[in-house]
Amino acid sequence: MTSFNLLLWIAAGFTLQLATYFGINFWRHWQGYQALRNRDAELNLPLQIY
Repeated sequence: MTSFNLLLWIAAGFTLQLATYFGINFWRHWQGYQALRNRDAELNLPLQIY
């Protein structure tokens, strides 16, 4: 294995870790957002769009 191949593997692993991190954080944020919207719908609160 050349040093260039090793660098590509390291870059790919780093990119995969970042994608996983951002994907999980987006999913958690989206679930929280949906929970708030559902709660507002149950209470019949008007949605305010800014």
